Amino acid sequence: MVKISILFFICLSPIAALFSQNRLIISGYVEDEKMGERLPNVTVYDVISKKGVVGNVYGFYSFSFAAGDSVALVFSYVGYYPQQILKRIDKNETVKYSIETG
Repeated sequence: MVKISILFFICLSPIAALFSQNRLIISGYVEDEKMGERLPNVTVYDVISKKGVVGNVYGFYSFSFAAGDSVALVFSYVGYYPQQILKRIDKNETVKYSIETG
């Protein structure tokens, strides 16, 4: 039984390493461009990976991506123009972003 367990572990180790990627986080706050106030519940959507999040009541959002990924984040909020930024994720990053009134 011990030999089977060891063999099973040895066979699955390379598979687990293949699926474990170095994950990085991009996060930050979304603010009103003129007033500087943080906007609650802003929608942040990555066009490339098709992942989206909704910011919390303090305007904070957070995404997890594989190292080296490129992102095209679209920030949208009712009454504001949607705006997009393009970034390459090479390190954990905090992005404070301001959007303008529509």
